[in-house]
Amino acid sequence: MPPAVVAGLRMWGRHGRRALTRAVRQEAAQMEDAGACHLAYSALEALRALGGSGRRGGALAAQQARVARRLGASDRALALYAAAARGAARHGDRALTARVRVGVGAVLLQRGQFAAARAAFVEALALASAASASAGSAHHGLLLTATATGNLDLAFAHGRAAYRATAADPMARADLLVTLGRLLHSTGRDRPALRAFAASLRLAAVPPRRGLVWRARALRAQALRGAVSAAACAGDELAAARYARALALAFPGRRSALPLAAHAWIDAAVAHLGRGDPHRATRALARARCATGAPADDACAVGAPATPRLAAACPDEARSRRASSPRPAETRRSRAVTARAPLRLC
Repeated sequence: MPPAVVAGLRMWGRHGRRALTRAVRQEAAQMEDAGACHLAYSALEALRALGGSGRRGGALAAQQARVARRLGASDRALALYAAAARGAARHGDRALTARVRVGVGAVLLQRGQFAAARAAFVEALALASAASASAGSAHHGLLLTATATGNLDLAFAHGRAAYRATAADPMARADLLVTLGRLLHSTGRDRPALRAFAASLRLAAVPPRRGLVWRARALRAQALRGAVSAAACAGDELAAARYARALALAFPGRRSALPLAAHAWIDAAVAHLGRGDPHRATRALARARCATGAPADDACAVGAPATPRLAAACPDEARSRRASSPRPAETRRSRAVTARAPLRLC
């Protein structure tokens, strides 16, 4: 920010600076929610150049640290969290200190330092009130830490505590339910996982504020993708096809990438392979091929770039049949019809 602008804003007065800080932080939160993290970081950096101090300066540093964490700049995020912690300590702000410890734990969790991350989340729990957003985030972080270390009983205990603490925040609860659904699905509890994904979809259907639209959209994509795999592994083919259809319509994807519906069926194929069921894995791969709009007889080719394990799901007969039967020539009319037709799911 130019020095002349900074000097002019300082002359604006204390109340003017507070109004500016509040407006810029709200805009930066919406930028972050929409994925424009670099722009949000720059806006917050320019705002900190005004020399904010006290509780507002600490909260501003904590918000910028969260954006830096999302950008992958973990060292910068830790430095900003340290600045926010100093501001919170000077004013005895326990809520801001708890929020800072949650952020530090999230950075350490990204780095794979699970013991240090767990200690940070425990400190946040000791500082935060039971029904606060920081308590819910801390329990969510402890859920992820326990899952990473293989302590599933502790993970589910923190999941229940986080569910109770996020009663006032539908988006935080929807995010938590996606995490719980993935954990249940990975342990073979497909029906409870499907219920968790469905509950997350209901919570993320209508975001409570305009600034949370993009976050709700991302949560719906994650919940639908998990619901497809969980329903397929639970044997509910109709529900899996319904969720895949909804995923394909809401998130069609780009030309250069596989649609999310195809990724969801590939997830189901990987889960079937992990449970020793190559026949159902092959069927899931066929559905993934259909989700791309390609012929279903080439289903085994879908999983090749995703993971080498998917090659085991393709029987030799399918390979030889695919090699011996050339595809028909595609005419301009057939391409036009295919482009207009709705996405086909087998």
